[in-house]
Amino acid sequence: MAPADVPAAGATHVWDRAAGVAQPERMPHAGLLAWLYGSRSGAVIRRLITRGAAFSKLATWWSHRPRSSRKIDDFVRAYEVAMEDYVDGPFATFNDFFIRRFRDGARTFPDDSGRLPAGAEGVCLGWECITGDESFPVKGQFLRPDALLGGSERARSFEAALCC
Repeated sequence: MAPADVPAAGATHVWDRAAGVAQPERMPHAGLLAWLYGSRSGAVIRRLITRGAAFSKLATWWSHRPRSSRKIDDFVRAYEVAMEDYVDGPFATFNDFFIRRFRDGARTFPDDSGRLPAGAEGVCLGWECITGDESFPVKGQFLRPDALLGGSERARSFEAALCC
């Protein structure tokens, strides 16, 4: 793991089902993100660079450039991506790598209606019990259940429920 990818203190933890333990989530540029979201000076910079669509457009532009493909091997190593699950490259851009297809049969949805399938690679946040006092991270903001669900009446129907 590269120094920029080392989880910051107080980092989000994820449950590693195979190992049966909680581990710090590995995120690209975790130190930078911790500064941007965890400090006053970072918040000022974050607001400046993320205001409007320019930052997102720049990141999209970069990910579609052939030169971006140079980051693929480092990403695969740092995040231990099981490339045997995906169709073979080469990938002309980082975006091509990011939207790669699974090999047939590599990932299937469970037939058991009691199991929650994941529609994409990623992290699923979960809470054992919703009390209504939580705040959920959404796009750099922390929102309470009533704000997410369009009102406190709707939110009450989720109280004391498992949420993931």
